[in-house]
Amino acid sequence: MVFVHFYREPPSSPLGDARYALVREVLLKTQSPQEKMLGYLSDEPLAPGETEMQRMTEMRRFLDAQFALAPYRLRYAESSPPLIVSDFSSAAALQDACARYRLVPISDPTLGVALLVHASAP
Repeated sequence: MVFVHFYREPPSSPLGDARYALVREVLLKTQSPQEKMLGYLSDEPLAPGETEMQRMTEMRRFLDAQFALAPYRLRYAESSPPLIVSDFSSAAALQDACARYRLVPISDPTLGVALLVHASAP
């Protein structure tokens, strides 16, 4: 059986792989192979669109992150795992999330994507 769809896929970002390369490098150095669940925080909500194409477009950043960081699994809007992948559109949004959830970046957030850990209790 063959399934064919006639939707034009939205173009992938040329920076997609580069954005997650630094996070992946830090993950390989710090994360044990048994712990593959990561949190995922973003300022782009996963709102259900009216059509399949709208839903796929709205989920694009999350799906790109999931694909680039496989075999690690991402849990959307989850800040409880020991490591959290953040994907924010601005440095201010990242700082706000870090303050709200008491997180600290352990990778360079230059391209908008960073790996976060929980701040130690004072």
